[in-house]
Amino acid sequence: MENKIFETSRGSQYFRNADGTWTRIKSDGTLESRYVYLGSIDEGRNPAFTEAGLDKIGLMKQIESGIIPGFVPKFEPGKVPLGLRIKPGEVLFRDGKLVPRNPSDEGSHYPFHRGDKITKVYERQS
Repeated sequence: MENKIFETSRGSQYFRNADGTWTRIKSDGTLESRYVYLGSIDEGRNPAFTEAGLDKIGLMKQIESGIIPGFVPKFEPGKVPLGLRIKPGEVLFRDGKLVPRNPSDEGSHYPFHRGDKITKVYERQS
């Protein structure tokens, strides 16, 4: 594991590896490396986050459209991280939208991970 990027309210720690992959160390010490983390979401600005919980289908539709209200392509305390099950470099950002690198991938159903609230960020981001 390379650079510790952030940790969350339940104690998970997120590391970005040199090859662009990510490793999450869960609070119980288990490792997970299935997702590439792209940034964070302000739950209060995103209609998929309600008092009843997360509308997973609603968030998936946002991801597929590339327009995710409250999303920023960096990690900020108080927001929740967003990870997609993709390879590093498969997705890029253009004009504030999430865009699959290969146009034939548009509308793909990417499994995602929404983490707990970020409490501490270790790496400076532009």
